[in-house]
Amino acid sequence: MSRRVTLGLVAGSFFLGCVTGAYALYIYRGLVVPGKQVRNLADMQFWQSVLTDAQQATGSYPESLEQALLMWKANRGAGSQSNTRDRLQDNWGHKLKYARLSDGYILASYGRDGRCDMRDLLAYTEASIPDESPCYAANRDTVLTDRGFVKGCSK
Repeated sequence: MSRRVTLGLVAGSFFLGCVTGAYALYIYRGLVVPGKQVRNLADMQFWQSVLTDAQQATGSYPESLEQALLMWKANRGAGSQSNTRDRLQDNWGHKLKYARLSDGYILASYGRDGRCDMRDLLAYTEASIPDESPCYAANRDTVLTDRGFVKGCSK
């Protein structure tokens, strides 16, 4: 085989590999990232239920997610829900952020990058309109308050 044919095959293989890699990234971005965000939304709805149960049982929201989870397990039994739902981390491996407010709570997943989209967690209490739709951009925060879902997608 001539050197020219060999170089052509190498160049063609490289080009095909690049195209295949780009397509794989497109599929990852289009399927995996939204799936992780939807799972985050479902996990936060679980936490909404746990926090609401704690508030109804004691008259106030718990000081921490750990305290809420202990109360939930005591009331429902440790085996009544999958341990994967007990995670105090989001789907990106970052710790969920939680704050008890005087009249409610705020819970956030800061997305894949782990950085708050606003100046801090409490800035979300100033958001005006709750938004219950899933947020598909991997770095966008998903934020839940006692009033519903709020997003700060300002990056």
